[in-house]
Amino acid sequence: MTVGRDDTSGTIAADDAEGFARFRELVTEPERVADLAAAADVEREWLDSALTVSLAETEFSLRWLARWLTDGQRVLEVGSGLGLTSAYLASTGIDVCSIEPGGIGFERYERVNPLLRASLGIAHPHLTMPVEDISAAAAGTFDLVFSNNVLEHVADVDRTMVALSGVLRPDGVIVHNCPNYHVPYEPHFGIPLLPGWPAHTAGVLPSRITSTGLWRSLNFVTARQMRRIAAEHGATVQFQRGVLADAFDRFGEPEFALRHRVLARFAGPLRVLAPALRRIPPSLATPMIVSWRNAVPR
Repeated sequence: MTVGRDDTSGTIAADDAEGFARFRELVTEPERVADLAAAADVEREWLDSALTVSLAETEFSLRWLARWLTDGQRVLEVGSGLGLTSAYLASTGIDVCSIEPGGIGFERYERVNPLLRASLGIAHPHLTMPVEDISAAAAGTFDLVFSNNVLEHVADVDRTMVALSGVLRPDGVIVHNCPNYHVPYEPHFGIPLLPGWPAHTAGVLPSRITSTGLWRSLNFVTARQMRRIAAEHGATVQFQRGVLADAFDRFGEPEFALRHRVLARFAGPLRVLAPALRRIPPSLATPMIVSWRNAVPR
């Protein structure tokens, strides 16, 4: 299930599998991919893999975003990566802007992003600056701000949330889907972490992990940290229930199961426990989907 636009009503439709399938075909045309790899100076094998992962994550993002997307919104995607989610939303007529700061571990994404959007002929506002520096003067204001597996990579979570709250319209909402490192597990590498001191796990890990840009980009954000930041700025946060159980449902997706092959071994038994998983307090589970609303002016 994806999000598209119902041409007969002008509203956002909850199911446009055919539209997304056409988008997928366009993105993965062999000649297009070969040209992009050459133009962006990236390996064709890497780009094929990155597109496969990004398309799967775009489809997933559209599913969990459906409850927040409404007609007539102005939307900001934070950390757009290859830019596929914002490109697809733009192709359905949604007023979307994206920001991709690049940075450690994401340099190739930064190069491919504008070339891919140009190749698809999909134009929408796109910013290349640190998320912490975004402002209404630079980007305008938004009804919905979202990210998928991005918040754990920003340099400063506190500054990021303050900056994003500054571009949020009065009735707007910020929604992040990301790991909750209160749970001592690192999903990118599929490894356990030292409970309470996740960053210190580096001391017992091999350099093939700790020397990567991906590891060095992690900030180990937690639900408790999000609650603290919101309280300090008079905002409110809510954590969506059932996200852990929904994550185990994704092991039915071959691409997702391949990326998380260790946990995939236990997916069957754990999916049987889905009712129990849904009773775990959402702020104590990983991943988390956290929504933020600014204080209402008096």
